[in-house]
Amino acid sequence: MAQALDVDAFDESKVGELWGLYPSLKQWGPSVVPDSSIIFWDGHFGPNEGAIALDTILKDPLFDLVKIFKPKTAFQTLGGQNFEVYVFMKLPKPKSRSNLAAEFYDLEMSNKALENTVTISNSAAYSGKKSCRLANDVEFGVNIIRKRTEIPLNTTEVAFTCKLLDDTKASVDAKIVMVIDDKDGKNLYWAGVPFETTIIDGSPWKNSSARFTLNAKTFPTESIIKFYVWNIAKKEFYIDDLEIIYWGWK
Repeated sequence: MAQALDVDAFDESKVGELWGLYPSLKQWGPSVVPDSSIIFWDGHFGPNEGAIALDTILKDPLFDLVKIFKPKTAFQTLGGQNFEVYVFMKLPKPKSRSNLAAEFYDLEMSNKALENTVTISNSAAYSGKKSCRLANDVEFGVNIIRKRTEIPLNTTEVAFTCKLLDDTKASVDAKIVMVIDDKDGKNLYWAGVPFETTIIDGSPWKNSSARFTLNAKTFPTESIIKFYVWNIAKKEFYIDDLEIIYWGWK
């Protein structure tokens, strides 16, 4: 990089080694890194010699992701990390984390964002007359399908919430799933987490939620994001009033 930028790699007033980034910040504070500095993190030196996990710098409010470089043919480097280069810029002041957007699905009316709607039933409901029924013949619930371009670009985390009716604890083995596929349907990311539930006073329904890391800038513009409930044990329970909340930097 020093050659490409015509910079003296040994001029400490202009160039710093990646593995010194966070020790310097810890000792001297944010001002030790000049504003608008460019930081190059790559899949080999970043997590190994630099001891900086990609998520660490992606979530750091001091740095803004500018560009990602990926080889045409993917390959892995030391530690099983895909070799990629992420370019960040040091900001004058830290970004603030906030609720960027939210989407609500009460399952009462048709919605182009919903698929597998045959699972929507009139058997029970938290609000209105309909909910999604999971059972021994229903392994996957209604899907929420979003294009990468339909969510805020600065998203770093997604919260999935719903109302859960489950008197027999049938959902104990179920997972809330987030899947990201490319435009050709090839899977880029998969995560499944169990329900986290809290009681609603005076109601047989419970609040249920899950959180996912989603660094939106790191996925192709054409990618598709799906959210659904996976009924692994194939037992009966219901979900209603699904909400997706996008969190990120402003």
